[in-house]
Amino acid sequence: MEEAMSSHGLVDPRGLFSAGSFRGGAGRSRRQEMEATGAEGRFGELFTTDHRPPAHSVSDLTALGVATDSPANPVGLMVEEPNATPEQVDNPGITAGFTFLGQFVDHDLTFDTTSLGEAAADVSARENFRTARLDLDSVYGAGPNVSRHLYGSGDRRFHFVVTETGRVIPQTAINSYDVPRLGDVAVIGDPRNDENLIISQIHASFLKFHNFVLDDVRGGATATAEHFEEASTEVRWHWQWLVAHQYLDTILGPEAGQRARAFDPQALGRSGIDFKRLALGDFMPVEFAGASFRFGHTQVRPGYRLNADTAALLFPPDKATPGLRGGQVITETLAVDFRRFFAIPGSPVAPALSRRIDTKLSQALFRLPAVAVGGVEAPSPADQLSVRNLLRGQQLRLPAGQWVARRLADTIRHPGFRIRPLTPAEVVRLTPQEAGLPEAEKTRRLNILSLFSHETPLWFYILKEADVLTGGTRLGPMGEALVGYVIMTFLHRDPTSYLNAAPAGWTPRFGTDGDFTMADLLTRIGAV
Repeated sequence: MEEAMSSHGLVDPRGLFSAGSFRGGAGRSRRQEMEATGAEGRFGELFTTDHRPPAHSVSDLTALGVATDSPANPVGLMVEEPNATPEQVDNPGITAGFTFLGQFVDHDLTFDTTSLGEAAADVSARENFRTARLDLDSVYGAGPNVSRHLYGSGDRRFHFVVTETGRVIPQTAINSYDVPRLGDVAVIGDPRNDENLIISQIHASFLKFHNFVLDDVRGGATATAEHFEEASTEVRWHWQWLVAHQYLDTILGPEAGQRARAFDPQALGRSGIDFKRLALGDFMPVEFAGASFRFGHTQVRPGYRLNADTAALLFPPDKATPGLRGGQVITETLAVDFRRFFAIPGSPVAPALSRRIDTKLSQALFRLPAVAVGGVEAPSPADQLSVRNLLRGQQLRLPAGQWVARRLADTIRHPGFRIRPLTPAEVVRLTPQEAGLPEAEKTRRLNILSLFSHETPLWFYILKEADVLTGGTRLGPMGEALVGYVIMTFLHRDPTSYLNAAPAGWTPRFGTDGDFTMADLLTRIGAV
């Protein structure tokens, strides 16, 4: 069974395609394209100092992550309580769109086709079928000369309809919400961006933004290779700015986002060897891909209102009920009104909120449909998303959260800021949702948590830290480092990023007041 190491896979947590199954330009597979362009990367360990991974048994990890009882009423430490209140679930600081924007970030950075059973293999030998850069290779593919199937005939624009003969034609009102498709199959640079309706329409928004910028650059002239290069560079820099500013400020908090942008791995002292290695290498840290950037799973809601007329469930009970699944032509009924997902200045529509970043997952994620677990009609506990994440972390030999916290405490120091290990009492603490449980059930859960009080699986630790130290409104200090500082290191080490290649003092020219947000992008393409 294929399982992409995709931290934000929402409707299909495995990822839908192996790298060799997607046909590229000139009959090449995606893998051949990456070999041809030198875009292939590797996974590696951020922390190379010898550490003993937690020696937890499979049964203990399963007990921590599993939901029991019935599919209609899952009960467990990591599942949202049936009587949880909106105040306990809703995150007042993060709108729902950032759940899916995080998935889009993830797909731009990482794609591991290794199955769960193969996860114990040498980490350094694992291939990342994405560049570990924020370069929108998931959108652009290998460019119009290689990934010709993504572009129009010679005009270097993304077109939006693919005929049965494979010919692409311009977008029309009929398909104005959708990505290009051949039948139901999305013809895009990364098929994972058609995993659900919302990320596919975010992907379509970036296609439209490229076309908007290209039209601005060419100024009415016929688009040349030079025009494409200039436009795609502008789009990538705007994307990088958006991630480094709006996205990090949202998931970390503005002060932490500012610390992340000021973070320079090369300026660290001797204790900063881990981040210096990352800055000099071209690998994807498994601590990021396999743990810290999987925090997005806890943000997912059981369903979303796409527009004024349509509410869609994550996993609908039948085909007649609107669902978020990808691989379907997006009609007006399924069109995302992005005002319901991102804050748009002046909009009368209030966006929905994401779930809090905590140790609870939506009940909808606990009983995955058969298609999401390889066609198994009666999924075992090991097929539950939380259990899969915990087992994968163990098989990747990820260090315990407390070990990482102690390591980072010696590396990352800012005035008024410090990373400290959670105390055993903080790890064992139940959430506010569990306050009303029967005493026997509380005792059962506390006994399970006590097994991990001193050596906590890294993914669970990141979630617990956010819950204990921020109330689940943002990532905690260690999450700040293992997400924010890692992402900024990717930008520092990329010679083509806006940090290294843009003119001094560069700011986005398609934004507002020197900034660039999703509201700016959506406004430029006429989506809001």
